[in-house]
Amino acid sequence: MPNKNINYLAKISELTEYLGVNNPDLDDLCKFVKTRIFAHLNPTDMFISRLNENGNVVPLAHCGFDEYMTSGWQSYSINDELPSTDAIKNNSLIWIADNEDWRRDYPRLAQFPIDAVMKTFITWPISARNSSMCVLGILLHETRRPTPDEVSFLEAVGSLIALQISRESLETNKVAQEDVIKLLTRRQREILHGMADGLTNLQIANDLGFSESTIRQESMRMYEILQVSGRKEAIQKYNKSSFRQSA
Repeated sequence: MPNKNINYLAKISELTEYLGVNNPDLDDLCKFVKTRIFAHLNPTDMFISRLNENGNVVPLAHCGFDEYMTSGWQSYSINDELPSTDAIKNNSLIWIADNEDWRRDYPRLAQFPIDAVMKTFITWPISARNSSMCVLGILLHETRRPTPDEVSFLEAVGSLIALQISRESLETNKVAQEDVIKLLTRRQREILHGMADGLTNLQIANDLGFSESTIRQESMRMYEILQVSGRKEAIQKYNKSSFRQSA
């Protein structure tokens, strides 16, 4: 049963203060929201995804998913019948509190890697300025039914996350083309450096000590940040940057 003693206003204030003090990237924000703001829900996983200009839903950040699960969710069409796409298309929160409902209403989910013990899937859209429509999602091991207060709370959290995504997008647009590499994480810059040296994903994975799946995932997110279509354009942008010249 929902805890009626949850102070939602205090949680919103905590998130507002965190954003103001830390200005986190989306990975850190996702982790903070999952472990602190949504602690009373005890979510096992959380994700932030974006609808891109090609009509595909692609990841921006996630927390809790293992590599096997994230590898299967790298990109899917807005036309796929999934909770996340329905949330975007209908501009409404989708709350599935029973595995039987998953299988009945969204048979397409069976083709994606999901922890079999998941009971509740909650996903809702957010609108960020300077960015396409985004969607948030959390998965719970327990069966939990929605309440009006909980739904309002999730929407309020989504609004704050949308502001942070808007801020990141605005900062990206302000950065000069030769300096956009600064927006990448250290791992992403290392991957890009390996690409520029002509290494394959497997070779980069071996050099950095990660799996090839992790390199692919980070590459997809890197392309989104750099606003390029793939490896070739990313390398071209990197070769023009000060990072390449000082390497």
